Amino acid sequence: MKYVLPFCLLFLLFACQEEPPVSPQEVVLQWQEHMDKNEFGEAKALSTPNSKEIITDIEELLNMDNEPIPVDTTKFISMVCTESAQSAVCHYTIEIDPDFLEFEEMLSDEDGIIADSFLLKKIGGKWLVDLPEDPMENDQLLEEMMEQLMNE
Repeated sequence: MKYVLPFCLLFLLFACQEEPPVSPQEVVLQWQEHMDKNEFGEAKALSTPNSKEIITDIEELLNMDNEPIPVDTTKFISMVCTESAQSAVCHYTIEIDPDFLEFEEMLSDEDGIIADSFLLKKIGGKWLVDLPEDPMENDQLLEEMMEQLMNE
């Protein structure tokens, strides 16, 4: 009888833990949800080492003006993931919130629909989001973001 309480506590501890995402699509959806909510630490847990550095850069950029970072909700319209042994690509389309459409207009069509893809790598048996670092593309995007922020 004295072992019942510890057993119940252990059962509750394990039963209440969130299951880690196992498919590339689950990882992408969970990763994006964390990014939307500015839960950068949680997003980093689902990211490759290179992606963690990029998220840190994004976090620092967003915290520069000490203003609250707005929470967003990404509206996925479709997603199709193709897996190989150690990598995956998830092609998706999303709908951009009209409030953010002005900034995103360079990336979307007239209706605020963006088509793009996520790359993932399997590391340690887990799928992780891999944001490729293209310095030219990142510099241009950061420049455009800064210009947009300065105009507001």
